Amino acid sequence: MGLINAFENRYRLLPKSLEEQDFDEIRLRNLVSVYANEVAPIPQVAQVVTSTVERARLPDDRALATMRFEDELLSYELDRQRFDLPQHQEINRQETATENGEPFLILPRGNRSLGVVLVHGLLASPAEVRAFGERLAREGYPVMGVRLKGHGTSPWDLREREWEEWLGSVRRAFRILAPFASRLCLVGFSAGGALSLLLAAESPSALAGVVAAPVPVRLKGPAMVFVPLLHGANRITRWMSSLEGVKPFHAHQPEHPHINHFHVPVRSPFELQGMARALEENADRVGCPTLLLQGTGDPVVDPSGAKLLRENVGERTCRLEWVRSSRHGILNEDIAGTQARIISFLSQL
Repeated sequence: MGLINAFENRYRLLPKSLEEQDFDEIRLRNLVSVYANEVAPIPQVAQVVTSTVERARLPDDRALATMRFEDELLSYELDRQRFDLPQHQEINRQETATENGEPFLILPRGNRSLGVVLVHGLLASPAEVRAFGERLAREGYPVMGVRLKGHGTSPWDLREREWEEWLGSVRRAFRILAPFASRLCLVGFSAGGALSLLLAAESPSALAGVVAAPVPVRLKGPAMVFVPLLHGANRITRWMSSLEGVKPFHAHQPEHPHINHFHVPVRSPFELQGMARALEENADRVGCPTLLLQGTGDPVVDPSGAKLLRENVGERTCRLEWVRSSRHGILNEDIAGTQARIISFLSQL
């Protein structure tokens, strides 16, 4: 409409926004004035806009990052409330996760110039990586623990999410931590590792390296073959009736029930498959130092995927280390010195 111009990192209202318009044309020529007129009778809106403009006149990068982190906390609370209604209670009451699922930001005094963005896995929450984040903070690293959209609240919330929304969560966390460190390293567990590599493939300017442990490029279990079919049946059922799908959730026994969802939305492994395909297509764009960690007897992730991923990223920048373990949660449980290996990699950066 010729009302606003984007200039570098600012928006400018153009002179047309002040022009008078006829009543029957204003919605076609000046929606900004229409919106302003609609909210004018609501004093709370004017108060919020006024206070925000005053706070944002000359925000420094760290103050703005703090506001963005506050937005992540608010988003967590709003999502919890949205999926805590009567229709959600039958599933929610059966959930075993008791740990706080909100994101975290730890900024130690005299912090190092390298910051760490921690990304949890599918069905989990930032609680999965919080203990490691606190350990990194004691070492002097500024740390941001991402909450992937849909996680840490309710299986109903996760059921609504695409994997691109999870990647958006990682992008926001990277942006939040950037003002507190000159360079950043992404450290992701399982699905969080895949998301970390996908963001690394975009080559953000402050990125120093990436750690992924282990990455679900190849998953074990023949049931994964039927995931697209069941997900499609669920979608058709929802379109054609008020039912919530043929089988919207299935129960499983997680390694860490106090952190992970007990109910798995069928859509989530479907999204995981899409994310894995995107990673295979973009892995060769990861140009920063990369550490892959893979359990030798992982019951969830097929170790052959780690070898394939290393080849795709490239042996020049990517190192694959094997962790002798029959468990999937090698980072949370710190199996065979997994956390020390990551800290050693960080020190080399």
